[in-house]
Formats: sequence, C-alpha cells, structure tokens
Amino acid sequence: MGISIRLAPGVRVRASSRGIRTSLGPRAARVHVGSGRTGVSTGAGPVTLYGSLGGGGTRRSGGRGQSAAQPQPRPSPAADRKAQDAADLAIHIEGLLKLHRRRFAPASKPQLRQPERPDEEALRLKFLEQEIAGVGRFRVKARAAAKERAVVLAAEAAERQYRLSLDWVSARQRELDRMWELLLGNDEQTVMSTLEEAFDDNDLAAAPLGVSGDHVYLAMVAAGVEDVPDRWPGTTAAGNPSIRKITRQQQDMLITAVTLGNVLLTVQEAFAVCPGVNTATVVVLRETADAPPDPGVEAVLVGRWQRGELTRWWDPDEDAISAASRTADDLIVGEAGTGGLKPIDVFDHPELADLLAAVDRQP
Repeated sequence: MGISIRLAPGVRVRASSRGIRTSLGPRAARVHVGSGRTGVSTGAGPVTLYGSLGGGGTRRSGGRGQSAAQPQPRPSPAADRKAQDAADLAIHIEGLLKLHRRRFAPASKPQLRQPERPDEEALRLKFLEQEIAGVGRFRVKARAAAKERAVVLAAEAAERQYRLSLDWVSARQRELDRMWELLLGNDEQTVMSTLEEAFDDNDLAAAPLGVSGDHVYLAMVAAGVEDVPDRWPGTTAAGNPSIRKITRQQQDMLITAVTLGNVLLTVQEAFAVCPGVNTATVVVLRETADAPPDPGVEAVLVGRWQRGELTRWWDPDEDAISAASRTADDLIVGEAGTGGLKPIDVFDHPELADLLAAVDRQP
C-alpha cells in the first residue's frame, strides 16, 4: 500500500513502506529515483517494463509472466554505456531537484586562537651558533659565557615575539568583534559585503540590493535552458535504457524547479551568514528579448520569506515548487512557458516598475 502525489507536470512522488520514490517524465519514458535502484520505465501499450539502471533484471507487469529461471542475454558494452549514461543523467536531474535541501551552518562570532609561545630551545640554538662563532674549541670559559648569553637572548627574543603576537591577536580580535556587532545590528555596508562574498560561488548569480532594518532585498538571475540538461533518460520500446531530447514540458518543469530551488538556497544562505536578518525579499530577473546591445530586464518571480518559517521547514522529500509556495509570506511566480517562467506583468504589480527601471539603467 502507498500513496502517489503529482507535484508538477511530469513529476510524481510515491510513498510506501519501502520508502519514497520520485518519478520524472511522462508515463512512456519515466525516470525513477529514490528508494531502491535508479531506473527507467516505459508504460507504452498494455505492458509496463521497468529496467534498473544499476544492473539486474527487468520487471514485467501485465500479461503472463516469464519464468525467473530463463537465462537473460548479456548486455553489450554499448548497452552498458548507454545504461550508465542514463543513470548518470537521472542522478544529475535528481541533484537539480534537490538544490533547495542543502543546509548552511549559521554564522557565529569569530574567536581567534591565542598565540603559542615561541620555541625557546630553537631560539637558544640559533643564538648559540652566533655567539660561539669564532670562539676556539679550547677556550672553555669563553664558550661557557657564550652559552649563557644564548640562553638569555633566547628568553628575551621569545618573550618579545610572544608579546607582539598577543598584541596582533588582540587588535585583530577587537576588529572582528566590531564587525560582528555591525553584522548583528544589520549595518548596511557590512551586511551587503557579507552577502556579496557568500553569493560569489552560487550557481545562479545573486546579489544584495539593499538593507532596511532586519529586512534584506536580493536579486537573482532566472534559470534558463542553458542551466538544465537538454536530454532526458527513458527507455526504448523493448525496455532498454535510452536518452532522448528533452520535451518542452520537462524542460519548463526543470527550469521552474531549478529557479525556485536556487531562490530557497539563496535565502537560506542569507539567513545563515547574516544572523540579524529576519526577512528576505527576492526578485528573480532575466534579460528581455530586446535586441542587444542594451537589453532590458523583466521579473519572473518575487517572493518574501521569514527566517522563522524557513527555519522550521525541513522536509527532505518536498520539492522546491511546493516548499517555496508553502514557506513564503508572499510569492508571485510567472507561469511556466516555453523556455522557462513568463514575466510578471508590472501593471498588475506596480511596485516592481521602479526596481526594473533602476536595473535597466545600470551599465
């Protein structure tokens, strides 16, 4: 027994006592990931075939079953490679759909370690080499005096180096404490620079727009066809793994999921690195189809999230589309269409007009 829920066009999640399984794609060429082996199935015709991409046999439902004892033909190397390529593609698509589930460790007050005392013995040997240079081996008293001077010089040098290290650490710690207080107090320059550094390696470009109290405003670039695969794993009529050109429906679903997944990821990262921020508003932008060299921008998504609501949310099996809509205070998303999300009509949401105009004027 189990349940099957349709989350989006071409995406279905099944829950049973054996765990969660996600199916991607139409019935005739569907990829299954989750509990058990990753595989592909075809539901074309009266017979459903399910072939594991990780090896093993093929299940058959409908009609009369075949004897399990019958020998199966050994797949060719080309078939093995195609099955592996299909499995790798399925794993890649699964990763894209799980972007929003990444967790970030919250920032904490930086605390420098206290410096260690210098190696006094190493310093003594260094000074000893200098002090006895040129002193004859049989000048016993002179060499003894040199050894004593080396001990004193090493102790003085060690103390001097240790004090300098303490002073440097103390000064640096005071600066870090000051920066931490500014971050907690949501100082605009500090928050902006912290977010810029945190977003530097994001898959989809993101940047802070401004800070108002404990509220940050973020801009992101929408996912496009270049950010998702152009192929989709499936099966042939005979039930063998294959890779086909992605359909528009599958592509639009992936672009929407990747965009929303990155939005949730970016908001969670903003809350993690800026502990004083409690609200984040995100606008997702993309270039218009205007002719270069001066294309405009249009908004395809605007949403606002609260730290508490997003922190309480954690469902390892919830997709980005459902999670984003459930956790947002406000969320406006353009309808899915060919090539991704459609733009939001600024006439219906005039508060976007000033923002888009300001972005348009940027070089």
